[in-house]
Amino acid sequence: MSIDSTSSVTATGTASGSSAVASPARSDVLGKDDFLKLLVAQMRAQDPLQPLTNEAFVAQLAQFSSLEQMQNMNQTLTDSVQSGYLLNSTIYNSLATTLIGKQVKAQADSAVVGENAQLDFCVDLDQAEQSVTVKILNDKNEVIRTLRVDKPELGQQTIHWDGRNDNGNAAAAGTYRFEVTAQGSQGGETRLTSYLTGQVTGIRYRNGSAVALLGGVEVMPSDIIEVFQP
Repeated sequence: MSIDSTSSVTATGTASGSSAVASPARSDVLGKDDFLKLLVAQMRAQDPLQPLTNEAFVAQLAQFSSLEQMQNMNQTLTDSVQSGYLLNSTIYNSLATTLIGKQVKAQADSAVVGENAQLDFCVDLDQAEQSVTVKILNDKNEVIRTLRVDKPELGQQTIHWDGRNDNGNAAAAGTYRFEVTAQGSQGGETRLTSYLTGQVTGIRYRNGSAVALLGGVEVMPSDIIEVFQP
């Protein structure tokens, strides 16, 4: 009776234990370990009267070796790409700090503006224009300020925004986009490439990437096309 009772308890414990253990997740992708297991199972289950020939055995081993080499090569390439990316990011972020204190000119049609920030827009004019108009839009695509320069000079033309809207109130911190157009004497309108100019006052890191600070304005170092001594 004691033996039967022990057996009953043991069986019950095993059953409950097995039901409590979650079955491992199945994978539909076969790896090199699975390939080797299949090869060993094939050798064990081969017909003794018609055993696996050397040619077939060597061919499957060659396939296994080729598969392993490709997997190792792929892993090595992945590690190399990741290492190269980290190295380039480190160099890029380190070099960005050398911009601090320098006067820069960056191509941009939008900017992240802080509170009480001001912007200097810059356009290059290679022909006489009747006027230049700058429209500043908020993140809702609403025009909050319109600036106009009549009879602009040829060459680089700088337009200053004091950070206020058309009502004279300070614009809230956020991302602003600007559209710059030139009006010719014949009434035509031309879209101009816009630039930001200013002195880099610091470097800020966002998601591991460096951005240059022109006062309260953020500029990607990759958008900077000219660097000057202040």
